[in-house]
Amino acid sequence: MEKADISNCIVKVFKKRDGRVSFHLRSHVIFRTKVSFSIKAYFKGVTGFIQFPGEEWREFPIWLAIDAAVPYDGKHQVHEFGGSFISSRHSTKPCMATVKFIFVFNIHGVEYTFKAQRIAVVKRGQRGV
Repeated sequence: MEKADISNCIVKVFKKRDGRVSFHLRSHVIFRTKVSFSIKAYFKGVTGFIQFPGEEWREFPIWLAIDAAVPYDGKHQVHEFGGSFISSRHSTKPCMATVKFIFVFNIHGVEYTFKAQRIAVVKRGQRGV
C-alpha cells in the first residue's frame, strides 16, 4: 500500500422510540496500491472518533468490509466501512462534526491515521450537505 484516502463521509441521525438518538456513519477507504491484497490477512483494527460542536472527542466502534467494494483496477482497492452509536445527549438537528479514523495493518507495522475532517450530520432520509 502506498497511500489511503477516505471518501464521502456522512453521518445519518435519527431519534429512536425510547428518545435516544442513533448515529450511523458509512464511507469507503481507498487504498492506492500496485497489487491487490487480502485485507483480511493484514487488517488488525480500526477506531473512529467524532467531535460534535462544543463537545469532547468521542470514540465509537467501526467495522471494515473484508470484500472489496469495487473490483481492483490496478491502482486502487476500495473497502466500505462504517460505524454507529446511540446517545441520549444529542438532538437530531443537522450540524457539522469532525471525525478521524485510525486504521491499523500488520504490514511492517503500518498504522494509517487519517487527519480530522469536517462532515455533515443529517437526519435520516435527508441528503448530505
